[in-house]
Amino acid sequence: GTVSAAFVPVFLNYVSKKRTEEAYAIANTMLNVVLVSMAIAAGLAFIFAEPLLKVIAPGFTDPETLNLTLSYMRWMLASPIIFGVSS
Repeated sequence: GTVSAAFVPVFLNYVSKKRTEEAYAIANTMLNVVLVSMAIAAGLAFIFAEPLLKVIAPGFTDPETLNLTLSYMRWMLASPIIFGVSS
C-alpha cells in the first residue's frame, strides 16, 4: 500500500549508499509503528465490540445472533494486525 510505496525507495536509498544498519533501523521502526498502531486499534475494537457492532449492524437484536457475531468479530480482529505487518 501507501506505506510500502513510501518505504521501499527510502530503504533502497540507504542500502545503495552502504548504510545498511540505518536501513534496517528504519525498517524496524516502521514495522514496530505499524504493529503497535494496529494492535491498539484492534484492542480498542475488541473492548468496544458490542457498541461498535450496534452501530455497524443495528438489525442484530436477537441475543444469540448478537453474541455469535461479537465472537466472530473479536476473532477476526487479529487479521488487521497480521495484514499490517505483512505489507
